Amino acid sequence: MGGLGLHNLYVEQGERQISNLVGHLCQASETGRMMMIEHEWCQVQSGTGVNLLESPQRGYDYVESCWIISIQQFLVEYDLRIPTLTILSYFATVMNS
Repeated sequence: MGGLGLHNLYVEQGERQISNLVGHLCQASETGRMMMIEHEWCQVQSGTGVNLLESPQRGYDYVESCWIISIQQFLVEYDLRIPTLTILSYFATVMNS
């Protein structure tokens, strides 16, 4: 951003949110469990079978604003995807053992 060398804080926030999400899910931490619950709740509110983070799309303005939706909007903006089915299935396996 300009000649001052300032970082784009929106991009930095998005990167760190994704990093924290993936990190906590892969560690199967208590925070990861809460993130997974929030992801599932957002998925229910969206009313679609399309995974919000694997195939992010515009048009979920009616879903409650939350951390997962913030990540989803960042993914849409920069045309990114998170292979959450792999991560979530790993998380479920670890939590059930």
